[in-house]
Amino acid sequence: MMARASACLAAALFVALVPSAAHASGPIEYTDVAFVAAQAQGRTIVIESYAHWCLPCRIQAPIIDRLRARPPFRDILVLRIGEKTPNLIWRRFRLSGFGTLVVFKGGRETARGTATTEAAIADLLNRGL
Repeated sequence: MMARASACLAAALFVALVPSAAHASGPIEYTDVAFVAAQAQGRTIVIESYAHWCLPCRIQAPIIDRLRARPPFRDILVLRIGEKTPNLIWRRFRLSGFGTLVVFKGGRETARGTATTEAAIADLLNRGL
């Protein structure tokens, strides 16, 4: 019972903080709480599988940041999973490598790909709007 109350409190706190995180310059680390809260709000969410040594990742990251700085992409929430993310989460999103972007609108997956050009990444993000 106490764990459930703590989870509800954590979700409520995250919901209060999500708008400011959405306008941050970079992605935030994936958590189930963040993902579920953003889904409940009907937000566009990008799951970014990222590693600092991954070339597609290093190409994608600044492009995503630039796109998120302007409309209509400002409210997109980018949640990053990485080398230390548990395998269960990788399997949940059907990911097997780095550099893949998975776009959700609320609870529904709308796009997936390993795009490395601004036009291709904008296309993926547009599918979640």
